[in-house]
Amino acid sequence: PIMENLLDIKIMKQYYRQKGGRDKMKKICEILIVVAAISLIVGVVSRLIVEPIMGIEAQAFLQFAQTCLLFAVALAAREWMIAKGK
Repeated sequence: PIMENLLDIKIMKQYYRQKGGRDKMKKICEILIVVAAISLIVGVVSRLIVEPIMGIEAQAFLQFAQTCLLFAVALAAREWMIAKGK
């Protein structure tokens, strides 16, 4: 019964609205996008100067930027699905 309640979209929407989930989710997405942009810039600079920055290779910065953007898209899609009620 507990899992059925967790999966019930109506209960999820009520909880989501109660806790101010939309604003929190937006802030998290914005933070992830900013962090990804900074990581991307640092990765490109590291690649151009052909030297690790703080001992971290350019590839790691670029992969971290990819991961941040992936999470931002996933969270935005989740919020969109909850708002649509599916």
